[in-house]
Amino acid sequence: MKVSVIVPVYGVEKYMARCARSLFAQTLDRVEFIFIDDCTPDRSMTILQEEIEQHSEVIAEKQWQVRIERMPQNSGQAEVRKHGIQSATGNYIAFCDSDDWAEPTLLEDLLAAAEKSDSDIVYCDFFTDNGQKATPRQRFRHFEQSPKALMKRMMTGQENGSLWGALYKRTVFQENIIYPIGNMGEDLALNIQFLYNASTSVALLQKPLYHYFINESSISNNPSAENIERNFRFMNQNADVVCRFFAENNAAVEYSAELKSLRLLACRPLTPLLGKGRYYRLWRQQVATIKGSILFDFRLPLGVKLHYLCSWLRIIPLLSSIKHKIQSAR
Repeated sequence: MKVSVIVPVYGVEKYMARCARSLFAQTLDRVEFIFIDDCTPDRSMTILQEEIEQHSEVIAEKQWQVRIERMPQNSGQAEVRKHGIQSATGNYIAFCDSDDWAEPTLLEDLLAAAEKSDSDIVYCDFFTDNGQKATPRQRFRHFEQSPKALMKRMMTGQENGSLWGALYKRTVFQENIIYPIGNMGEDLALNIQFLYNASTSVALLQKPLYHYFINESSISNNPSAENIERNFRFMNQNADVVCRFFAENNAAVEYSAELKSLRLLACRPLTPLLGKGRYYRLWRQQVATIKGSILFDFRLPLGVKLHYLCSWLRIIPLLSSIKHKIQSAR
């Protein structure tokens, strides 16, 4: 198999059929689809089985392999992806979230671009989609073909670090990978390591081929203070993972500026709560190792420094409130 697709499954009975149908409509032959049941409590797996049966003819015709695996216990998306990566057999690996879906030529176009450019990683543009309206989006603000240059931009929060909408050559999945822990910022933590391991250029297919689902009623779009704090802790755990990766690869000094920025980026979930003393103290405690040095590091972009300064002065919640009032008045 040339391409393996890893699909974590948990609590997506409303969306499972849409995702599976889009994958079983792919134009590429000889694909390995790995659906991993993270002990979902709903009917997601039943719906998936129904879709597999309904598409049995095309699965056989295209010589696809469809595997269903089950985690021994609910482990979270980070651990599920680790399991998927370790069990995949394809020369290339792609990731699809089970509430998202793909255009029919996603895999074929990404593979063609990877082989034509001899790139270790190929990204594509995408749609943000609420199920009724699809809005095309550019994957990157400023694309860099150099893996290390693109990695730096992800570490400084300038680029999208999601795993979906991309194809990764197996060679980037080296033994030095440290797999993330928490389920927030885990995509970014892996993407940084994959880019570090890339030995050739990376490529961008400027064509939206992946639908990223925006569920406007989900908890992630209406987070409670408890969820915000949980996401903050997960983000920092995964920042620790990245820092350890660079230390173990003797690259922490070379990328010290970007690692400082990543530490700051991991604190962003707390931004809406910085007006409250408890969360501001938590933020300051976490960035204590950065101190004011981030302001004077010429290697970091101005936007990183401004975010640090506005957070330190507790200006961001005020600016957000003003922006919300202006938007509400329109």
